[in-house]
Amino acid sequence: MLIGEYITKLSGLTQYSPIFGRGGQAANFSVDVLDVPGGGVTLATTVEHKNSDDTTWTTLATFAAIGGTTGVKVIDAAGIKEQLRFTFTVAGGNASSTFYINVLAPQWMP
Repeated sequence: MLIGEYITKLSGLTQYSPIFGRGGQAANFSVDVLDVPGGGVTLATTVEHKNSDDTTWTTLATFAAIGGTTGVKVIDAAGIKEQLRFTFTVAGGNASSTFYINVLAPQWMP
């Protein structure tokens, strides 16, 4: 059994997590980077949110570019709408450049 998921560049399009519901008005979001490709490859990661009646997603929080180092990356956000998702975009490298990450459960706050 594997813990985490692989995010591969492929054609370079943005990849999305499943949609999940808000658990509080603010939260700490964390991504545990378990393995990274070498050679200047970066992973752009954001948290997007919207209300159920909205037709478009907006950026809630943006992680600093992930590249070159493993470890837990954390970002705080407040004023969260009803629905959320993560976005992942691999830049640089080639189509097979892959990050191995584990998105941790948010720490919700009132």
